[in-house]
Amino acid sequence: MHIKLKKQVEWYLYHYQDIKGAVLQARLDPVKKKAGGGWIQDPTGQEAVSNITPLREVYIVDGKARIHIDYPERLVEAVESCECELNAVLRELCERKYYGKQRSINCMVAMGLTRDVYYAAINELLQIMSLYMVEHRVLKISKK
Repeated sequence: MHIKLKKQVEWYLYHYQDIKGAVLQARLDPVKKKAGGGWIQDPTGQEAVSNITPLREVYIVDGKARIHIDYPERLVEAVESCECELNAVLRELCERKYYGKQRSINCMVAMGLTRDVYYAAINELLQIMSLYMVEHRVLKISKK
């Protein structure tokens, strides 16, 4: 796996919980949106259109930086789809390392994995996750 692609996938996984929270918060916020070139007079209809319209962006805070995420629901869908297909070891590894932000050694000890098995599992997880992210148009593969 190319190192740049690996870093991108890892970044998304480390920030997945923040992005998912930002998506949920954006969906809960009452926002006046336009649809079809005119204002919708019916508040129920307005809410329905708002709920089915994909979010174009959210912002998360990483340290002191405010980071812009385009089409965040694509990422959430990609990760959730991938998680459904992962075996128990890869799912637990993802939860511990990326969502729980545990150190590698702590993951290895808690899961009873050798170093070689741990890094092979991480590589497999990242490869599978990258395929789902490409499928959901989170990542783009270029010929460069």
